[in-house]
Amino acid sequence: APGGQTLDPSPTAAATYKSNHPMAFRFGRNGHLWVNFWDSNTGDWKWQDQGAPHGQTLYPSAFATASYNGNPMAFAWDSTGHLWVNWWNGSAWKWQPQGAPAGHTFDPDVPIATASYHGSPRAFVFDVTGHLWVNWWTGHDWQWQPQGAPAAQTTVPGLDDPPAAIATASHQGNPYVFCFGRDAHLWAN
Repeated sequence: APGGQTLDPSPTAAATYKSNHPMAFRFGRNGHLWVNFWDSNTGDWKWQDQGAPHGQTLYPSAFATASYNGNPMAFAWDSTGHLWVNWWNGSAWKWQPQGAPAGHTFDPDVPIATASYHGSPRAFVFDVTGHLWVNWWTGHDWQWQPQGAPAAQTTVPGLDDPPAAIATASHQGNPYVFCFGRDAHLWAN
C-alpha cells in the first residue's frame, strides 16, 4: 500500500502504458484514486496519488480502465452518479467530467465496463431504468449515446439490484457488452 495509506477493499483495475509497463488502479480509504506503476528508470514499483476531481467525492464501488493512443485512463463514479475519467495525456494526469446524459441518472453502485472501437475508448454503464449507455471519445470530444435495453427488460437488467456484472469483448474490432437480464438469460449488445 502507499506509504501511510490504507487501501479500500474495492475492486482493482489494471492498464498498460505505451511501452507496455503495467499499472494497477485502486481506491484509498482517503477517497483518492491511486495508481501503482512500474518505473523503468528505477526498476521499482511506485504508488502515485491521483487524488479526486476538485470538489468531488469518488465512490469506490466500481471503476474500469481503458487506453487511448497507448495512454491509460480510469473511469470512476462520484457520489452523485456522475462519471469521471482520470487520464494520462502523455505528460500529466488529468480529471475530466463525463457527467450523465441529460435527464438520466446513474447509480454509483453499478459496474462500469470498457472497450475500444478503432482505438476510441468507450465506457458502458446502465442507468437506473436498466438502459445501457456508452460514453465514447470521438477523437475531439466525449459523447453519450443510448444503447437501449433488451426486449421486455425495462428494469435494471442485472440479476442483482444493481447489476453485479457487466462485461465487454471485441470481435473483429467491434465491441460487445454482456449482462444477465432478470429473465436469467445472457444478453449482448
